[in-house]
Amino acid sequence: MQTIKEHIRLRVRWDLTILILILITVLIIPFQIAFLHRVNLIGSIIIYSIDLFFLIDIILNFRTSFRYAGEEITSSRELYRHYLRTDFKYDLIATLPFDALFFLIPGLEWEGVSIILWFRLFRLIRIRRLFIIIHRWQNQTWINPGYLQVFQFLFVMVILAHIVACSWYFSSFVADFPANCWMVLTGIADSDVATQYIRSLLST
Repeated sequence: MQTIKEHIRLRVRWDLTILILILITVLIIPFQIAFLHRVNLIGSIIIYSIDLFFLIDIILNFRTSFRYAGEEITSSRELYRHYLRTDFKYDLIATLPFDALFFLIPGLEWEGVSIILWFRLFRLIRIRRLFIIIHRWQNQTWINPGYLQVFQFLFVMVILAHIVACSWYFSSFVADFPANCWMVLTGIADSDVATQYIRSLLST
């Protein structure tokens, strides 16, 4: 496979796709754990389909140029060694479907949540790629670095707000909704999932 220059339009579009898939991953997995607690078919199809994209991304990363001391490195051997020494292990852990092994042992739970969903948390390691991609783009001339900083800040804020909202609800769920918890006090302990999520988000 030919070396892929980090600044070409095709690579930039692929990286943008990866950013979107990172956001979807980080939104779906904590939501499933906090509000659904069980594995469902649609969620699994989405998760494993995204895994295929990240598997392709690993292959492409072995062939994508990088910069060292301001110089773009395009040597196939150097690209392979660089990726293997730096990000490969994290990308591999985040892509291998460890959770699929537990489909052979259905019914395993921890804190009332399917163990399969807990193992899907490994995929959140993909957040690292957000910063790698933003750093790569900062070396290009086609975009204002200030815009990238704003984009990165907003991206991270959305992720944090979502995770806090899921944790806020899940803390009440784990405690079996005691009478003094905010879910009971606000009268939404028995509401639909959408209402519970929106109220949790607004409470963060």
